[in-house]
Amino acid sequence: MGESSAEAVRAASSAVLAIVNPVARGGRGAEVWRRAEPALRAGFPGLELAETTAPAHAETLAAEWARRRPDGIVLVVGGDGTVHEAVNGLLGDGAATGPLGVVPSGTGNDFARSTGVPLDPAAAVERLARWLRSGPARTVRRIDVGRLTFRDWSGAARTRLFLNSVSVGVSPTANRIAQGLRGVVPGPLRYPLGGVAAVLSGGAELYRVTSGGAVRFEGEALNLTIANGPTFGGGLRISPGSSLTDGVLEQVIIGRLGAARALLALGRLYGGTHVTMPGVSVTPVREALTIESVGGAMLAEADGQEFEIEGPLTVEPVPAALSLLA
Repeated sequence: MGESSAEAVRAASSAVLAIVNPVARGGRGAEVWRRAEPALRAGFPGLELAETTAPAHAETLAAEWARRRPDGIVLVVGGDGTVHEAVNGLLGDGAATGPLGVVPSGTGNDFARSTGVPLDPAAAVERLARWLRSGPARTVRRIDVGRLTFRDWSGAARTRLFLNSVSVGVSPTANRIAQGLRGVVPGPLRYPLGGVAAVLSGGAELYRVTSGGAVRFEGEALNLTIANGPTFGGGLRISPGSSLTDGVLEQVIIGRLGAARALLALGRLYGGTHVTMPGVSVTPVREALTIESVGGAMLAEADGQEFEIEGPLTVEPVPAALSLLA
């Protein structure tokens, strides 16, 4: 949605917090931070460090920072899950106005991939250093997010923001299987193996998608994704035409397919060519929509995070909500 040099000038002189997930990708996060710390401290004098110690800790740390330093910079050293938590902490109550920087050290790193942040941590740190050196020419990019509203299986009302995508159907099952393969299968292989297992073990379900009183989709689907960025699952191009800066989400539906065609669609996700297959549709989402399952309960996955949903799930775009160091 654009770039801002005025924001960048303010950011360059702001306080900085590094949120580090030391156990990202089986402990890789700690090693990435060890290598990145000297350069980041040289570039951001007075940088504060906070390491996560449990799930959802990054969200707590970011929320506390937003209240204390609403215009401060947050640097996340971690994967998509850590970035997801940090963004929910920063934007959850609308307090934060400062930008985000990312040094990817997770397994999927789809947010970095979709925003042009180098997947190599050393290159990502150098990119941040170049941003600092660029002086008056430095800019901050505005990034879209998506908002989820639902009730969990306990009946509690929940609101979450997502960066990459949210899915129901096969994708959450694949993600759950992939998480169960931690420590057994190398990171880059977990998502495709989880996808194969999910396709072979599950089938299509009945969904109804509505928006503004109109029915967008009603029928059986193997998977239903609302995408903000082009990839999920560590580079699978679920919505190849998506952009995090156009203010629009995309609805990607993979309909009822037999096992052979479903596996073919899974394989074609790497190149994004599944969207040309019969039974697959992609349509833009410019306003809030609601997803309902005939079964009532749904398992959803957003940015690799799992949510158990009872009843309808509402998804809406939130254009230009997040500032990202360009």
